[in-house]
Amino acid sequence: MKALLDKFSDTQNHIEDITLIKSDQISNVYFCVFNGIKAVIKEDKPYAKKIGLNRKREASLLNAISHSCSCPNIIFNDLKAGLIIWEYIEGGEAESKLILNKDFLIKLGRKVKNIHTTDTKTLSSYSFLDSIEHYKDIIKDNKSGEDINNLISKLYNSDTQLTLCHNDLTKPNILVGDTISFIDWEYASLNDPQYDIATVFQAYNLNANQRDAFLIGYNSVNVDLARVNEFITLTKFTERLWDRAINTLT
Repeated sequence: MKALLDKFSDTQNHIEDITLIKSDQISNVYFCVFNGIKAVIKEDKPYAKKIGLNRKREASLLNAISHSCSCPNIIFNDLKAGLIIWEYIEGGEAESKLILNKDFLIKLGRKVKNIHTTDTKTLSSYSFLDSIEHYKDIIKDNKSGEDINNLISKLYNSDTQLTLCHNDLTKPNILVGDTISFIDWEYASLNDPQYDIATVFQAYNLNANQRDAFLIGYNSVNVDLARVNEFITLTKFTERLWDRAINTLT
């Protein structure tokens, strides 16, 4: 904690009430009051850059989409020190009863569609497939990537329409309060939007009726449910590949 506070010692900023709320292989996350505002600090560990996270790209993205994609507002960053501070968002994970609620799923579908219709002209060209290649490079095991390579070859081609995707729409990253908000955009990049849809379906274990409600909100006749199921498989492959990569690094 002292090491974290020392990073602010030469600034005019006032920070208090720091509480560690999460720690994993790549970062520590703290709640605090920053210049009188409830906030969240993300402090990178050495493995963050090695696994491919780029806080400069993330900060640029969040600043570009903050008014359209229900994401946190950045109130301070020191990219050299691996620090980003966001304004705290009130809310928590959706409870089981809420997930069964058709109105909630329609609203969630609309929110996800907002991400996918964001203008990408000014955004980084970094893509989900770039991340996959990076994880494979870390592992240096060609056999481990055979299944995911075959699936990627099936799902992606030169005609694939890439949009901005969050790429990690799991339960902890979808906050429900007065509205629905999305946090932890560190893996966001260009991708097939059906990857995000698949992640939501998988995260909430949605049945057919619940999926239909989500897609009403998403408002697209172009969603191929058979392909979404294949993207669910891809999300599982990706999670296992990421786990192997981070374990190789640590």
